[in-house]
Amino acid sequence: MRAETDFGNSWFRSGDMLRVDSDGRVYFVDRLGDTFRWKSENVSTNEVSDVLGQHPHIAEVNVYGVTIPNADGRCGMATIVLADGINEETADFRGLATHVLENLPGYAVPYFMRITPQLDYTGTLKITLSLCSNIYSLREHFLIDVNATYFLAMWF
Repeated sequence: MRAETDFGNSWFRSGDMLRVDSDGRVYFVDRLGDTFRWKSENVSTNEVSDVLGQHPHIAEVNVYGVTIPNADGRCGMATIVLADGINEETADFRGLATHVLENLPGYAVPYFMRITPQLDYTGTLKITLSLCSNIYSLREHFLIDVNATYFLAMWF
């Protein structure tokens, strides 16, 4: 246990970027992890998650940017939990792709999708990104074919 004034060895990872001015005042600057850059555009992970989450076959979704070799910025990746009673065989991926393509600008459409049985949360109810660092470390993916409007299963 420490005294209330002993903050020297303490820090809290909130995910927020703050700045301190010369008088010691703290200012909010940005929320880290809520956006990524792709095709010279800022992509809001919350906007993409909201659109994906409107599809009836999706129960939960987490969107984030992943690095692609020889590409500038981060490409969109979505990890989804299918709705109750829906599995990979019964999910309407063509309808999902159509929904996403109709409701998001082209640069914001996630190129990859991973299906998981559940999302993991921190103690502060934020979704963990432990699986999200590199697409090549994941096993099951679905790649969107923008021209054909469907998700194609891929395994790495």
